[in-house]
Amino acid sequence: MTALRLSVENLLVSPNEAAFAEVIAEHVRVTTGRRASPSEVRSWQRSLPVLARDLADAGLRRVEMLVEYKLPLTSRRADVVLAGVHPRTGEDSYVVVELKQWSRAEPSELGEHLVIVDGMPGGEQLHPAEQVRRYCEYMCDFLGALNPNAVHGAAYPLVSESVCERSVFPLLDEQRDAYEYVRAAVNASKRGAPKEAVLIVGGPGTGKSVIAVELLGTLNRHGIRAVHATGSRSFTLTLRDNVEKVNRRAARSFSYFNSYTHATPHDIDVLICDEAHRLRETSDRRRHFDGPRRERSQVQELIEAAAVPVFLLDEHQLVRRGEVGSVRLIHDAANDMGVRVQQIDLRHQFRCGGCPEYVAWVEQLLGLGWEHGPQQWRPLETFELYVARTPADMEDFLRAKQGEGRTARMAAGFCWPWSDPLADGTLVEDVQIGDWRRPWNSRSEREKNGVPPSSLWATHPAGFGQIGCIYTAQGFEYDYAGVIFGEDLVWRGEGWQANRQANKDSQVNGAPRFGELVRNTYRVLATRGMSGAVLFSKDPETNHMFERLGIPLVSGRGSRGLR
Repeated sequence: MTALRLSVENLLVSPNEAAFAEVIAEHVRVTTGRRASPSEVRSWQRSLPVLARDLADAGLRRVEMLVEYKLPLTSRRADVVLAGVHPRTGEDSYVVVELKQWSRAEPSELGEHLVIVDGMPGGEQLHPAEQVRRYCEYMCDFLGALNPNAVHGAAYPLVSESVCERSVFPLLDEQRDAYEYVRAAVNASKRGAPKEAVLIVGGPGTGKSVIAVELLGTLNRHGIRAVHATGSRSFTLTLRDNVEKVNRRAARSFSYFNSYTHATPHDIDVLICDEAHRLRETSDRRRHFDGPRRERSQVQELIEAAAVPVFLLDEHQLVRRGEVGSVRLIHDAANDMGVRVQQIDLRHQFRCGGCPEYVAWVEQLLGLGWEHGPQQWRPLETFELYVARTPADMEDFLRAKQGEGRTARMAAGFCWPWSDPLADGTLVEDVQIGDWRRPWNSRSEREKNGVPPSSLWATHPAGFGQIGCIYTAQGFEYDYAGVIFGEDLVWRGEGWQANRQANKDSQVNGAPRFGELVRNTYRVLATRGMSGAVLFSKDPETNHMFERLGIPLVSGRGSRGLR
């Protein structure tokens, strides 16, 4: 085969771009004998879903995509060749597409077909329009069956744009239903219909934040004032950081739940409250007040501030003392204010390899919402689960995945002290298990000596090697998740025991529902992985319980020869 054949439809319905990238990488290896570089893999993951979405929006869902098409009698490859039927002539039609993720290019004085690209090593580059023109000519010269009039070319720039300027993610099934319902509610509000709040409920990886970001972009592009709000500093700062690089004004669209204490009714058209399980009873954190205390709860402030308030939540992600967000809380607050609530439940899984079975298995393991306790692990086709006998084995496995171009992070329960960095910015290796030591992620909001700020730990390439916690992992995802269970949750006999003394988080260990919060914490950490997870418990009896459930062992320094 000279190209890998994919359909627009398949790319649209796939939740796992990484899996497609792996298939393409294997195709390149088989056809060329060369291993794809990590940058090529990342490019496929980022480019192909965007191209597929734009083709679908143009009514070209039935077009075939020939990816990494090898030109005849040469080692050169075109990024994509689109194959279909011309809408007017009915004849075969082909478009050669050169994908470029350049943000800016300038003409070069060395030649009319050369450009200088910001940040691109190697000097001048051939203008992509000229590159694709030459590809088209070459194909027509060496493939005699092709009608030259049927072959066209396009240089397709995939410039990074803010979520307020273009669509970012394809929405599927209940995601699309929820998205369309909110848009309909906005239109009804403009016509003077009674106020309505929209409540979108789903577990980890069901696409809540995808819906939130898509709504924000679409509504703002149509002149509707929409704002995104969360209770997560890391999540909000990461969104701001990525958007601010392209559009500083758009970065103002990201706020916090406690930003609406003094908002007037219907200050904004749509308020998108992401991770609404992190709602607090009140927005006022002070213990004393300069004036009369406001009687409104935080959820009432948010409902009142927008013509259409939207809440997205997962009740099993309550992990801190003081967080009160729940389905009942929102229903009760809205009813007290005379506001109708439309609830939409998301069921399809788009993280964890698209396997709701894995999420259900984790919830059963931790005794969350299921009658039955831990179940035997049954291997899944699209998600890998392992247990490590040492944290070094876990780290070796995840580092190998990083070397393959995948993303991986290690996170742990808050069971070790968390020291301030040294004077030169070096992080203290607080997480100690035997002779294995690693630092927590930085608490700083600034990068120093190559160490990423806390808000970017999950997404910055230098985040690997630092141990994240619930505060930096919640709301994010990576290909492979390493989860270190501390001694705040251990397995004894036939059940879990929660130990407050082992937990170092003052926000949690004094909470009345400590056991539930700790189990929720490990559920969140264990469901961050898109393709796989590795579990390890510092407590030997707990780790042995994982092995008894049939979870395969990773091989490494502490378990040589084992699988």
